Amino acid sequence: RVSPEHKLQLIDAFKRQDQIVAMTGDGVNDAPALKKADIGVAMGITGTDVAKGAASMVLLDDNFATIVAAVEEGRVIYDNIRRFIKYLLTCNTSEIAVMLVAPLLGMPLPLVPLQILWMNLVTDGLPALALGVEPAEKNVMRRPPYSATESVFGRGIVQFILGIGVLMSIIAIVSSYGLWSVGDPKWQTVLFTTLVFSQLAIAIAARSEVNSVFRIGFFANRYM
Repeated sequence: RVSPEHKLQLIDAFKRQDQIVAMTGDGVNDAPALKKADIGVAMGITGTDVAKGAASMVLLDDNFATIVAAVEEGRVIYDNIRRFIKYLLTCNTSEIAVMLVAPLLGMPLPLVPLQILWMNLVTDGLPALALGVEPAEKNVMRRPPYSATESVFGRGIVQFILGIGVLMSIIAIVSSYGLWSVGDPKWQTVLFTTLVFSQLAIAIAARSEVNSVFRIGFFANRYM
């Protein structure tokens, strides 16, 4: 058996190596280690009140397999937060870029307030909510974990938001510039429609950072 002091030493040793440490326990002697670990896991059935109070998580069924399920769920939630942010900010960037660039080209107001409201509530909001409940990918437990110090905007998300957002705005402006230059009143509708469908295409692409939609399945997320 490992003494309480040895448990604390083991936790310190792993933390010095920048490891995320989880500690399980059920007795009073386990409380210091449960509190010191990044994630203290206490047993809900056999665990003492002291152990439960020191722990970050309590296993109600005392089944260690539940820890694996909790880790998987945590990874899925974190991935979905990244998807939500990635999509919503990319769409907002494209809309801001359109409103800034079009006047520089001599064009009038490219989007009326009602169109902006529609995109913010429907085209941006609904797909973003659907991305927030995207099911787990098959390899979610096989990849290494994110670093504890890594930003949610890491791994190229900022570059994606700026690059794709500006690209979408350029496509929308180019698609409507010719109509505007000849005085066709439909140019604003063409710009709006192009922007909307571009955003919907990005919503499909944002469902995974590593797999194509053909691998994860078009209908894997029924809300999308």
